[in-house]
Amino acid sequence: MGGEGAAWASGIVVGLVVWGVGGGARVLVVRRRADPREPQGERRRAGRRERSAPAAEVPVVVVLALLEAATQAGAALPRALQVVGRAVGDPTLERVGGALILGARWDAAWEGVRGRVVADALRDAWTSGAAPSGALASAGSRLRRGAAARAKVAAQRLGVQLVLPLGLCLLPAFVLVGLVPVLLSLGVGLLG
Repeated sequence: MGGEGAAWASGIVVGLVVWGVGGGARVLVVRRRADPREPQGERRRAGRRERSAPAAEVPVVVVLALLEAATQAGAALPRALQVVGRAVGDPTLERVGGALILGARWDAAWEGVRGRVVADALRDAWTSGAAPSGALASAGSRLRRGAAARAKVAAQRLGVQLVLPLGLCLLPAFVLVGLVPVLLSLGVGLLG
């Protein structure tokens, strides 16, 4: 990604976080129009089903970037956790932020949360008052490097796995197009 593309992407992330910190972030649900022929009770049940549908899981790297942008914009760490949790549809982050606001200890607030990458990245910021942006950026870059390494290994594995099918397709074609005409012409030349 070039400098211009990175600036554009970071501008969007900061805009989304500022929008969320300002109270504008809400879960956007596409609601269907009410059909006047449909009974009222059925509409309510359909609305509950829409709201309870699970949202697509947001990658941890995006959560880390949003938290970094929120804290750099001046949001306190518990508030940033709540806003980012609401924005990405993760109630555990909202719960942790609320627990920290109410005075819970760090480990008690994060108890029962899977995937402690965010908690580990923010621990020093909460316990010692260090700026969280550096820890969040390094945790995000570690995750991106790990994902790139896994993608590279998968691409190498794919290359090895494709050799046999390609060989099975190309070898008969080589024999039919390359060797058979040569052998036929030699056979005709020897017989004729």
